[in-house]
Amino acid sequence: MSQKPIPNGSTETDRSTETRARDQRANDGANERVATVVPPDASPARCPYCGRPFPTEQLCTLHLGERHRSEWTEEERERYESAYDTETNELFIFHLKVIGALVVTFFSFTYTYVFVWS
Repeated sequence: MSQKPIPNGSTETDRSTETRARDQRANDGANERVATVVPPDASPARCPYCGRPFPTEQLCTLHLGERHRSEWTEEERERYESAYDTETNELFIFHLKVIGALVVTFFSFTYTYVFVWS
């Protein structure tokens, strides 16, 4: 592979340039904003900083903590901590349910194999 000069005086290979270009193309789609459609009769919660609509107040509060942490007030920080704790608890319960479903599925196949196919 040939060496190409870079404006800062260093060199890099063709391969690294191709890799960087591919990575840039992959990241271009990740940085685009997701389109949000709000029904005309709905009144969504809106971010006070960027105006983005959210279906629930909890999602708006979580957005504030993730995107506007440097701008938020003490009240918004407390609401974020509460929403984050609630979401963490909901995810924990969801994970327990998934593990339970996997265990039931595993034992169902095991018992089916042992008693029916043997």
